[in-house]
Amino acid sequence: MQEGESWIVLELSFQGERLASDGSLLDFLCSLASLDEDEEQLLFIPYAVLNSKNSRYVLNVMEGYCFVHESIPEDALAVLINSEYISGTVSQGRNTYGTVTDQAVSGIKNKLGEMISSKLEKGQSVRVTGGPFKSITGKVQVKGSTSSCVHFSFRSMETMRVVFNYLLEPYDA
Repeated sequence: MQEGESWIVLELSFQGERLASDGSLLDFLCSLASLDEDEEQLLFIPYAVLNSKNSRYVLNVMEGYCFVHESIPEDALAVLINSEYISGTVSQGRNTYGTVTDQAVSGIKNKLGEMISSKLEKGQSVRVTGGPFKSITGKVQVKGSTSSCVHFSFRSMETMRVVFNYLLEPYDA
């Protein structure tokens, strides 16, 4: 994403809220709009569901909303808007979608990352929920407020990468 880009603000329906609260809305919307794994980053749902052996936490920064990047294909956007998971768009006039800046969405992502950071500890196993390391597990080596350094161990190599906290969830191996 480049500076100056914007995100379309969508209001979630009751069904959308329910799926966001159980952590499955992103997958449902991507499937519905036929978005592949690389296009998944065009959607941002400001919720995180963290499960541990004894607890379940639902964290959200903006309850009832999700964000769609302006570069999403028009047909995919139409499918999302007309789905049972979206109740409408925030509009800025006739036939104009309400948008927020990329900087504003980055701030929301960072706030969600800070909330997740409070549940992370050094040495803890985590699973990556998005981006190029999606579904891969690793261990937190250095915990930061908005991003953390995670150690990944593969059969043929090991690496450490900085991952935004909003893309991490504690993982009980």
